[in-house]
Amino acid sequence: MSRKKSRAGARKGRPQRPAEPGEQGAADPRWQRLSKPTLIWIAGVMATVVAAVVAGLVTWVGPEAVDSRAAKDVVREAAGFKDDFRHTVTHENGGWVIALPAGAGLTPQQRSFLEKWSLENSAADGYTLDRLAEELRAAGGADVPEQTLRLALEGRRNQPIRVSSVKPVNIRRTKPHAGTLLIVPPQDSGNTLEMMFNFDEVEPQARIAESRDGGFEFRPGGPFFQKKTITIKDAVEDVLVIRSVVTRWAVSFDIRIDYYLGDQAKFAIIDNDGHPFSFSPTNCVERSRNAADGTSLGGGYAGYEHVWALRDDFQGIEEAATPNRYPLGSPYC
Repeated sequence: MSRKKSRAGARKGRPQRPAEPGEQGAADPRWQRLSKPTLIWIAGVMATVVAAVVAGLVTWVGPEAVDSRAAKDVVREAAGFKDDFRHTVTHENGGWVIALPAGAGLTPQQRSFLEKWSLENSAADGYTLDRLAEELRAAGGADVPEQTLRLALEGRRNQPIRVSSVKPVNIRRTKPHAGTLLIVPPQDSGNTLEMMFNFDEVEPQARIAESRDGGFEFRPGGPFFQKKTITIKDAVEDVLVIRSVVTRWAVSFDIRIDYYLGDQAKFAIIDNDGHPFSFSPTNCVERSRNAADGTSLGGGYAGYEHVWALRDDFQGIEEAATPNRYPLGSPYC
């Protein structure tokens, strides 16, 4: 071992012989004879040639492959923009008519708010009917007797997004909710509808909302996507108003959107801020009766464990004395 180290050290300190022409590591004498300005000029010419070749290749391949909308979308996704579109969902029922399942009631804070509510004191301490409705829906509450959603979609891609289907999924059906009913009915005719889900169908699909009675009432028509198309463009918001109807069961569901980005089939699932969308028919114990000519023969009645309803003078909300037989006519019972 010590002898090998000694020899290696001796070789390391020994002067090296200059490489002969033609040996590995020897400089080409032709380059040595060129002056420095000439070498700089040659390097510039070579760089120009390389740039011309690259430019010609780009032109030959075509701008579609280099600067296309699809290529830009790849860059946007790599930069962290993962969603193809942004969505917002709001409830557009016009009022606050929500029922909790049997056995579920209001919290002390919610009861106190309703007892103190008035038109002049409708947002005490920042608490409103909208906030109460959000809390009730998060606790399993369902809109009654139908549900209207405003679904806004805004593109986040350079390519247009072609929607091929909008449908309810993860559907769960139960008995109509019969716990606590909050009823502050809408005061206007509502929204202009485009799409409807009829949950009395075994497999509900998107249907065209057909208006009747001058646009005050709607009913499900033919399949929506047989006659209409939805295209979501970059940075442009499209709004879809969807009404869900049912007559027999309380329903919870999510919404699935199937779409194409270019020629790639994709889908997205939309829920109610981590909870399913939910609505229920009124828990009627007696239906309204009408004569053949439309004359009323008697109003209907609903049955709940508790009912909190807007007073007739619109000045407050009070708890009903007989919630198990609460007078509630058309369109509820």
